[in-house]
Amino acid sequence: MERQKAVRWLGGTLAVAGLGTWGLSLPGLLLRPRVRRVEMGGIVTLEDAVAACERTGLRGWELVAYAQRLVARKFTAYSLRNPWDTPARAFERGMGFCLQYNPALQQLLRRLGVEARLVHAFRVRDVDNPRWKWGHAWLKVRVGGEERDVCAGHPDNTPGHTRFEPVTPVHELSPLAAALSRFGSGLFGGSLEWWTVLTGRRPGLTFAPRSAVSISGLAGPEAAPVVPGRAHRTMRRLLGGLCFLSGVTASWGGVELFGWPEGGAPGFTVPLSVLEHTPFRDFFVPGLLLFSGVGIPNLVAGALALRRPRWSEVFAFGAGSSLTVWIVTEMAMLRSFHWLHGLYLAVGLGTQATALWLWRHEAPMTRHS
Repeated sequence: MERQKAVRWLGGTLAVAGLGTWGLSLPGLLLRPRVRRVEMGGIVTLEDAVAACERTGLRGWELVAYAQRLVARKFTAYSLRNPWDTPARAFERGMGFCLQYNPALQQLLRRLGVEARLVHAFRVRDVDNPRWKWGHAWLKVRVGGEERDVCAGHPDNTPGHTRFEPVTPVHELSPLAAALSRFGSGLFGGSLEWWTVLTGRRPGLTFAPRSAVSISGLAGPEAAPVVPGRAHRTMRRLLGGLCFLSGVTASWGGVELFGWPEGGAPGFTVPLSVLEHTPFRDFFVPGLLLFSGVGIPNLVAGALALRRPRWSEVFAFGAGSSLTVWIVTEMAMLRSFHWLHGLYLAVGLGTQATALWLWRHEAPMTRHS
C-alpha cells in the first residue's frame, strides 16, 4: 500500500511538473515563427555545412574560422522560443541560443576532424556592453597543440577573439548538463514570455532577428497585417463552440460530482468502485477539479474567443489543454475507456488545433495592432 501511494505521489509530481513546464512554454510555442528550414547558399543541414567546409580546402585555424562564420550567419535569429530543438535541428531552423549554435558548431568541427570542447561560465561580460553580465557557453578548440576560444554568437568573432570575457570560473559542459541547461533556459524564456502576456511589455531577451532580412516570417512587427476573412470568422466561431461545449458539460458534470460525492446524482449514478485505482475516496475533489480546472476556463475561453481580445487564442489553447490532460489522466486512473473519452479527447485536441491555427493566421494583426 505504501509503495502504491509513493508511486501515485511520484506520478502526480511528474504530472504537475510536466503541466507546469508546458504552461510556461505555451506563449513561446505560439509566438515562435513558422520557420521549418533556413537555406543559406544551398546549406540547410549540418551535413551540407560539412560538405561546404570540405570544399574550401582550408586547414587549421582558417578552417575553424570559416566554420564559425558559417554557423554564425546560418543562425539568423537569437531565440529562447525553441529550446527543445537539438543543435542540429536549431541549425536547420536558423534560430537558437548559445547552447544550440555553439554545440552545432562543435558537431561541425568534430566531423571535420577538429577537437572542440563545450565550456561555460555562469557570468560573462559583453565587451560592447560591460554592464551586461550573464551565463554563456562557447567552445575551446584545439589545433596543433594550441587551444583558443571560439564562439558562433557573432559573425565578427574569430578564433581566440570573442566579444565577451568570462568573469567566473570556466567549466566543461557535458551533454547531459547542456541538455538540462537548455531545459532551464526554456523555463526562463517561458517566464519572460508570460511577462509579456500579462504586462504587454516585450523583454527583448527571448527572440531577436540578427539581420533585417525577412526569412519565412522573421520580419517582426513590420509584417503586413492579415485581415480576417470568412475562413477566420468560421474558425473563430468553431473555437468558441468547442470551448462552450467543453465548458458547459464539464461545469455541469463537476457540479453533479461534488454536489453528490457518493455518485448518486439524479439521473447520473456512478458507483464509487470506479475510484478503486485512484487516490480519491469519493467524487467531491474530482468534481471540484473538473468544475474549476476544466469547466470554468473553457467557458471563459469561449467568451473571449468570440469577443476577440488580444491573447484570446492563448487562453483557449490552455483551456483545450486542460480538457485533454483531464481525459488522459482520467483514462489512466480509471484504467478504462469509454466512447465519451474519445469524443472529448477529440474536442480538446480540436480546441488546441483551432486556437493554434487562429494564432498563426491572425498573429500579425492581433499582436501589432
